[in-house]
Amino acid sequence: MRKWVRNLLKGTSLSTALFIFQACYGMPQGYEDFELEFQVIDGDTKKPIPDAGVMFRQTGDESWMNAGKTDQSGHTDIRVYDIPPLDLKFEAESYQAKDTCITDLSPRTITIEMRKEQ
Repeated sequence: MRKWVRNLLKGTSLSTALFIFQACYGMPQGYEDFELEFQVIDGDTKKPIPDAGVMFRQTGDESWMNAGKTDQSGHTDIRVYDIPPLDLKFEAESYQAKDTCITDLSPRTITIEMRKEQ
């Protein structure tokens, strides 16, 4: 019983030390985060597409992260760390999904044109 309690306390102490280290030092130095702004528009009419879903992942990763939806003016923004390239996927009802890759994270509004499904 004592051995079990001692091992439990050791594990708790290590977990606490790791938590404090992470809290003090946070994200590894050298990483910056960027806010990317997108406007999603209809490729034919050039009108904004509201409620288009946006997902992203680092190139080569398997899992997509949900970044939200566009507002009524077709705008959305996402915050990412400076680890390009970045894969993006845009989906909207009655439109073909649009995939793109961003390699330049310099601040600007990126326009995404989507086409209606046929």
